[in-house]
Amino acid sequence: MDRYSHIDENALDRIDRLGLAYCRLISWQWDEIVGPKPEGFDEMPKSDDKHSRAPGTKHYCLSPAYKGIESIIGEANTSRCWWKFELGRTEQEWLRWDCSAENYFYDRGGGACCGDGGADPEPHPSLLRRLLRLLKL
Repeated sequence: MDRYSHIDENALDRIDRLGLAYCRLISWQWDEIVGPKPEGFDEMPKSDDKHSRAPGTKHYCLSPAYKGIESIIGEANTSRCWWKFELGRTEQEWLRWDCSAENYFYDRGGGACCGDGGADPEPHPSLLRRLLRLLKL
């Protein structure tokens, strides 16, 4: 079940649409905006026990896409979209938080999800081109 299915994607501007895709991807869901879902994706483990970034895992499939989106729309927009779509908060609430001392000291350098399992795959240039075409940049 897509917990974002109540959102009218056609009403979103391009940045928010990519932000919605980012939210889905980091929530272990596929978003068709980055291309067709890989075969067997729904049955893949999120990660394996030994290596969080191993091929054949959702993390391995998703990380190039969400990193590509973040490189295009920026960390501020991915954060704003997370507040908007995942937390159900307003942009004003996000802005208040983003400008707050709480956020100033927030660790953006790699929280628990980064681990020590090696580097994530980088966004593929063709994925970046596809996403940039969606923004018409």
